[in-house]
Amino acid sequence: MAAPIRIGTLDAAEADDLVGALAVRGLVGRPVVVDGERFVELHEAHEETERLVAEVTAAVEAWLADRGRPAVELTVAGRAFPVQAPASLDEALRTRLPSRSDSPLP
Repeated sequence: MAAPIRIGTLDAAEADDLVGALAVRGLVGRPVVVDGERFVELHEAHEETERLVAEVTAAVEAWLADRGRPAVELTVAGRAFPVQAPASLDEALRTRLPSRSDSPLP
C-alpha cells in the first residue's frame, strides 16, 4: 500500500482551493486536520508513490504560482520536502505544457 502524501500547512480556504486544483489534474485530495494542523492528503492505493509525488509536486508548483504563495511542505512516508513556486513564468509554464519531445508537432 502506498504512503499518503500530505501538503500543508494550509488554512481552510487554501486547503479547499488546493483540492480543486488537484482535481483538475485528476488527483484526488481531501482536507485533513490533525492536532490543529490543516493539510491536504492524497492517498492512491493503486498508484506508485514515486510517480504520484512527481505529479503532485508539479500540480502544487502551478497552484503556488497561481496563488502567489512562495512555498508549502510536502510530506511522504514521514519525510518532508519543500515545494516552491516557480521563480519565473517559464518555470510556471513548464509544469503545464508538454515537453517538445511529447508534442506531435515538429
